[in-house]
Amino acid sequence: MQAVATYTTADGQTKQIMWDSDRFTVDGYEVQLADVLAWDAAGLLAWVSPETQAWARSLASWKSGTTGDPAAAAAAEAAQPTPTGTAEPAATPSASGRDALLADIRAALAERTGYEVLSGQKSDLEIRSAVAAANWGTGKKKVDFEAVLTVSDADRTVYYWEILKERGSGLSFGAVETESYTISGWKRSGTKSETVAGPGGVALDYAWDYGQTRDLIEQACARHGYALKVVLRKSKAER
Repeated sequence: MQAVATYTTADGQTKQIMWDSDRFTVDGYEVQLADVLAWDAAGLLAWVSPETQAWARSLASWKSGTTGDPAAAAAAEAAQPTPTGTAEPAATPSASGRDALLADIRAALAERTGYEVLSGQKSDLEIRSAVAAANWGTGKKKVDFEAVLTVSDADRTVYYWEILKERGSGLSFGAVETESYTISGWKRSGTKSETVAGPGGVALDYAWDYGQTRDLIEQACARHGYALKVVLRKSKAER
């Protein structure tokens, strides 16, 4: 794996585009060739060398499955005559913006422990977090966070749904639960904490900030010029 180019995000962060055997990645997440070419066409990338830039552009005409080292590939490409009449791939700004946003959201969540981020079948991203889980013999409880989001380029809006799910059964030896929140539209902000006692002492203890995940995603949306719309029904955040 090696760096091939860098770009600067709207908030001033420098991101590296890496070549990993047969794909481009940003912060460990795959970025499509078409998006890299679109960023290049828009003048957003600083390549490590002109040869690497030429190599990346030549990938569009390579056969599927080609792999190798960028520097070696660039040298091989330079030794061959350049086909005439071959147009560079057309830039696709909206696709580029969408994929860059999703990569940024993945990176922001990866910096926080406890999140699992997946590509959804009905949505662009599925976000999960195992908040707490305990089994104390006479009872058990599990608390999970779940969210889905889908990017709409038509109105530059990210449709987002989230839920904190609690499942429990049996008997405890006492529990203390504290919750404080406000609601604006469908946005819930505030905190919830709970301590559950079992036969051996504290069996479960957790605290959750209702706005922490949404805030990270909303900040990423703002950096890329998208609005975040929180919806009540999960289906509204799916395709």
